[in-house]
Amino acid sequence: MPDDSAQPIDYVSTPIRLSVLNEATANRLVFTKYKHWEYEEEIRQWVTLDEKSGQHYFYKFGNPIRLVEVIIGAGCPVSRRKLLDCLAANHPGVRLVKARTAYDALKVIEDENGLH
Repeated sequence: MPDDSAQPIDYVSTPIRLSVLNEATANRLVFTKYKHWEYEEEIRQWVTLDEKSGQHYFYKFGNPIRLVEVIIGAGCPVSRRKLLDCLAANHPGVRLVKARTAYDALKVIEDENGLH
């Protein structure tokens, strides 16, 4: 059973070869991403989802997991005001970042025009 400790993502340039699916392989798959995403400096954590809302389980942000940034996809129609209204009461100080595709490369970058 995975534990509740956070660990950094292992960024690799070649895909993981899946020969057998066991706990070690599953753990490696969960904590591995393609090297292109290394700039994210992502940390992941196994958690137990005990709380349920309707049909969906969730894990409340707080200690030890705190929401610090929300990246809004290029095609997201939700306004900055609506996002801030949703975050304000429970997650003050969260950074909102609007993403867009780069003009000169096949990658996603921060939109310098921000979120409107």
